[in-house]
Amino acid sequence: MEQCTIVSAADGNYFWGLLLLTASARKAGLKCPVHLLVRDLSAAQTASLKALGNVSIEEMDPANRRNPCTWKPAALRGAKTDYIAWMDADCAVIGDISELLVPDNDEFQIRVRDAAENARAYSRLYAEGDPRGPVPAGVLETWRRDVADLDEPHLDKAVVTNCLVLHRRHLPFIELWHEQIEKVMPAGDGGVVNRDQPAYFMTDESVFSSLLAFSSLAPPIAEFQLNKIPEKHVAHFGVRPKPWNGWTKPTWYAYDEMMAVVDFAVRHCPELPELPPALRRKNRGRYLLESRGRDIVQRAKQLVRG
Repeated sequence: MEQCTIVSAADGNYFWGLLLLTASARKAGLKCPVHLLVRDLSAAQTASLKALGNVSIEEMDPANRRNPCTWKPAALRGAKTDYIAWMDADCAVIGDISELLVPDNDEFQIRVRDAAENARAYSRLYAEGDPRGPVPAGVLETWRRDVADLDEPHLDKAVVTNCLVLHRRHLPFIELWHEQIEKVMPAGDGGVVNRDQPAYFMTDESVFSSLLAFSSLAPPIAEFQLNKIPEKHVAHFGVRPKPWNGWTKPTWYAYDEMMAVVDFAVRHCPELPELPPALRRKNRGRYLLESRGRDIVQRAKQLVRG
């Protein structure tokens, strides 16, 4: 299915994420182009990604020292197909999602947080009297002022930018995303989460949400399809540690599938660097115990916090 390109971006710290993403797409049978915007990858790492076939690699401008999460607009520009699917470098394809990469309604697909999830995300930022569920009023006011377009929001929840699907006709909105990142985000690497900017603490995601709320260029949002079917979906390993560093209870469901993806990569990538311990089958028992222990510790902390 070559009318859609999978796009991602990362620096050398997330090489194994790019490898799992790309190899998982190929193992699932997707032949679509993959376009990666990268920085600080070794020759062997680059060769391994290209060995998976139909992979284009673009080097990020060295002058850009922002966190790779803010590179998404620049990476999306590199796709040549009508449809473009962004996937974070801690995502992986599980099953043949090819039919889901082109929306039936040709619309823009992204997941909008529901009221409960949104309330958890913004729990620290609600002022007294704010209703829980929508984006806090103070954050919306900052977004309205910075976007400087609409007075009333299209959307009062934040979106999740780890995976989205768009048509080329939406690229002017993606360019606006780039311009707004340049406008409101610091020039240095503030991390994926930046608490110094409350209205934009989710960095690229906050900026995108602000534009969907207050820009007249915002496309209509269609229902997100890539997280609904267990046998064919895009997994997002959003919690730490990432699978190449360790495993957690939420990510363990994909362990066997990711080990099969590693086997696929070993067969197809002759220059593949040495596997990290967390991606070696012989260490399965160790990481299973660690994931369970980590879950117990987190539950205990939650009980203490009440």
